[in-house]
Amino acid sequence: MKFHAKWPVIMGAFLAGVTSVTSTAGMAAMGAMPASSAAPGIHAYMLDSYPVRAGECAAVAGTLADKLKSVAGVTIYGTKCLNEGDGVADVIINYVAEAPLTITSTQGGIRHDVANAMYGSMDECLAGLGAEVAAFEENLGLRNFAAWCFRKYDSSHYPFAARVDAIGVAKDGMRVIDDMELMFSPVLGATDILGDVMTERLRERGVKVVRAVVGMEDGVSEYWAGARYYAKESLFIKLKEVNNYKAVESCHEDAETLQRILENGRVPPLSVFCTSDSLLGLARLYMISIPGDYDQETAPDTFANREACLNGKAAVEEAYRTALGREVIGSLCVISRFSTGEYGVKVFSNP
Repeated sequence: MKFHAKWPVIMGAFLAGVTSVTSTAGMAAMGAMPASSAAPGIHAYMLDSYPVRAGECAAVAGTLADKLKSVAGVTIYGTKCLNEGDGVADVIINYVAEAPLTITSTQGGIRHDVANAMYGSMDECLAGLGAEVAAFEENLGLRNFAAWCFRKYDSSHYPFAARVDAIGVAKDGMRVIDDMELMFSPVLGATDILGDVMTERLRERGVKVVRAVVGMEDGVSEYWAGARYYAKESLFIKLKEVNNYKAVESCHEDAETLQRILENGRVPPLSVFCTSDSLLGLARLYMISIPGDYDQETAPDTFANREACLNGKAAVEEAYRTALGREVIGSLCVISRFSTGEYGVKVFSNP
């Protein structure tokens, strides 16, 4: 992944906050722990890549400082503008307080910082910023202090990020979570449709999701699937490889079959799709799910070829139902050895 030129500053600002949406601002970095002493000190709140017009950063910083004074009741020590250019600057507000303020932000997130960037263009991000703010305020019970869009990465399918900040602690232990999984082969199909399906399926489950995407990094080498949602704990969205194929058509055929199988489960799948591994000349079948959605395991039975597997998999399913007590919803024939052409049966069950 190629980070934006401003990444060293952004990393410094957010590294301490990657395990919790609630972090505190201090030493020019969000994420510092509250000071143990009650003696007043000078602390800093940094707004990275904040939109400013040329020559106007000082005025913008002053306006933000006045707002911080009004909202948080702190004394302003001064402001700074760093890395000004390309319509943005890193705005630092130094303030006097007994302890650093608690800054709750969408940046930092939970699990993976890269998933903070979920927009393909600045216009798309700005169009979605209202929804980002509304979800933030509704789910965290905080009034936003500042909200803006910025370019986070130079090389990415989704290089732009929306950031929303507030002063204070979120209600009821709620937090914003940016969940993602990496895959290392290009997706075959329209990634925007996959993201839309993930968003819809998560909402059907009652997840307070803002946006879900399937994106590309570094042009061809890495793809990722991610979602931004609000919850007390992470759902730990998982990407699971189901099977490999020499022919792309076979992968797409099984993707349709797997989709139908999983639709018979207790919950519909978040996404099913194929990728292309050009290095090995294979197509790979993946599914995106949440732990506990389905059980999948490959039976010990082996078959000489795919046709034999297709003829025998019904008996394997029945054995799993009767001998193991599984609530089987379907199965796929999967290659077990490319060298011999042998197949096995992957059985899917409700947990």
